[in-house]
Amino acid sequence: APWPSQPPDNPCYETNAVYAVSADGELVWRYPSADPGLDNWLLAPPALSVDGRTLYLGTFAVDPSVPGVLLALDLTQPADASDDQRRKWQLELRNDARPLGPSVSIRTIAVGRDGRIYCGGMETQLVGISPAAFAVEDEGTRGRYAWDPAIIEPAGYPADTHFAAGVALDESAAGVRTVFVSTTHLQTANGEG
Repeated sequence: APWPSQPPDNPCYETNAVYAVSADGELVWRYPSADPGLDNWLLAPPALSVDGRTLYLGTFAVDPSVPGVLLALDLTQPADASDDQRRKWQLELRNDARPLGPSVSIRTIAVGRDGRIYCGGMETQLVGISPAAFAVEDEGTRGRYAWDPAIIEPAGYPADTHFAAGVALDESAAGVRTVFVSTTHLQTANGEG
């Protein structure tokens, strides 16, 4: 993002990208490789597939008119692979089960033993934001909602300024038994002031 006194096309530093770094601290590759960064923030830590061959990234929409995305990057590609070669798929995040298909953002990602991707974040509506959690299946060449974004209503608080900040999985040999999702208030997460 630019400093407040600078125009929007003059960022103060490179951001909204992921970097692969060797164990010796050398840059191996960057995604996106040529653009300054993705359209939205990367706030969620990246997550690996069970076999370690895919890296999942989720974006957090700053502009509610631009939905977040869940990206799957192919880690088997060589260091000099193009962005198109490295990107396996990209899923635009909208909640089509709700009126007007509001945009959804990701703040946290967890991958189950079965490969299902569980995400927490927020849904942006006309009147504010609500905590949301959803699951995605990696079908190799595309991602597909396993279940639509579920809105979480924090008890005793209006949900219009909350988002899901953490996801943990309770798993057994049979698969995921329970998905735990924590929520936080936007002001608390950003600090007061």
